[in-house]
Amino acid sequence: QFKGIGGRVEGGIAERGDASQYRMSLTAGTGDLEDDRFNVYASGFYYRSEALKSSKRPYPYNSDDLRNICFEGNCGSNNVINGTEANGNTGGFEIATPFAVRPRDPITGAAIPGVSARYQYLNGCQGLPTAQLTPAELALAGNAAAPANGVVCQEDVTNLYGNITPLIERFGGSARATAKIGDTVEASGAFNFLPTSTAYTGLPATIRGNAPAGFYFPRYSTSANIAAYGNNTILQLPVYGSGSGVHCATATDRTLNTNNPLAAQAQSAAIIGRIPNMRVQNERR
Repeated sequence: QFKGIGGRVEGGIAERGDASQYRMSLTAGTGDLEDDRFNVYASGFYYRSEALKSSKRPYPYNSDDLRNICFEGNCGSNNVINGTEANGNTGGFEIATPFAVRPRDPITGAAIPGVSARYQYLNGCQGLPTAQLTPAELALAGNAAAPANGVVCQEDVTNLYGNITPLIERFGGSARATAKIGDTVEASGAFNFLPTSTAYTGLPATIRGNAPAGFYFPRYSTSANIAAYGNNTILQLPVYGSGSGVHCATATDRTLNTNNPLAAQAQSAAIIGRIPNMRVQNERR
């Protein structure tokens, strides 16, 4: 049983001044089982733990570059996208957040015979660090899709978007009533309620990808053109645009698509990358 009123308020932060936590609780009850032959009490609480980003912690928790973590002469690798290894080379061209395009067949999404399959960035690296590939590196199979000028964008995903802990919010309540029946028998009823929600912000949304697989139909994809995916068309920037936005290639008012740097060569441009201002939001309750 509980009689009277009791409460508690507490808060704290990590030693680095972040990752704050708050907790409040209040309990109130009345009645004495011996004197009044009943007791009723209710309690409620609220708890919140702020999210903590990887960038708020020192190395190595804030980076994908693990080259400075060594043991007995063996060091980690640089897992930054297009990161430079200890030997000065990158591990092969990888797609970062900045949009990149390359010529592709508008129907099949396959490479066009006799046309370079290398990507080019639409608007540079958007403030990300860059690396310059040497002619020897460009000739490697792993860099077959790298831009012809050898400039690649480097992106430390953990530092920019990583999370150590999510935002946690929890509140709840409980109540209990007890009645004394006779000298040896008690009857009681209780109620409890405790919802919890967690949330964090992840990577920027990809501009193309695969939808979840369906049970009765092929999964929809804007990233792959294969029979298992229903032969969907890879997301591409068309050659032409028009006022109506319909059947642009044959429209009487068609104009070259100014967003497609390959339009002057009459080539559609397969596009890949992430949308910087559209972050993936994850929340669970």
